[in-house]
Amino acid sequence: TDTLIRAALLARTESVTRGQRVIACLSDASIACNPSSPTNITIFVDPNRSGSPTSHADIIRTLELKESAITITYNRPFLAYTPRGYAVGTNGTFTVCHSSGIGNMIIVSALGRPRKAIDYDGDGIVEKTPGLPLDC
Repeated sequence: TDTLIRAALLARTESVTRGQRVIACLSDASIACNPSSPTNITIFVDPNRSGSPTSHADIIRTLELKESAITITYNRPFLAYTPRGYAVGTNGTFTVCHSSGIGNMIIVSALGRPRKAIDYDGDGIVEKTPGLPLDC
């Protein structure tokens, strides 16, 4: 989950620094976003708003997802940041589920700030909001 937070923070910083739309997406070994079998997180500039890097020159950084036996999903095709550092759309959520059934969530606010989900009721299961536990 720390890699997801680092990726979100880097994409946000780069969008403001470059004054361009920047995307972080779950990806595989290719440069295309591929949420179905992620092995990496690719961060790239997206000036033409295609949602995919059009060349290797667009890629800012690729971060490897080092944890094994996990499933990672995002409730959108990608996490996009505006040149002001805001996330496009409403809150987004990365869900990380380990093969043990234990998981975590990273919530990205509309302002673009990522945070880890909290265990509000102390039962050992994180919740996106109180009363809404993660189901791995």
